Amino acid sequence: MKPTPADIIIAIGKVQAGDWIDPTDRRALFSCRLFDPTGRCVGDGDAYTAGEAMALAWIHVHAPDALWKGRVELGEVPYEGPEGWRFEVTPAP
Repeated sequence: MKPTPADIIIAIGKVQAGDWIDPTDRRALFSCRLFDPTGRCVGDGDAYTAGEAMALAWIHVHAPDALWKGRVELGEVPYEGPEGWRFEVTPAP
């Protein structure tokens, strides 16, 4: 399971609009931890949908300052996740 290009595009739009979930402010419904091909946890995301949580974790890897800066540079985040990356989605606690 991985985010679709549409999930990533929507999440980038939410980052730029400041409309992402701050887990200290609002309760997310889904959490995602992203593991690289070596099995190391490299990113996470929290959102109202599983697809958006995965997309935010993907953004976290490629643009780690995006959420607090409120922007993602064009081409900074690929719209497709390569094989070997693992997205673990769980209902948020």
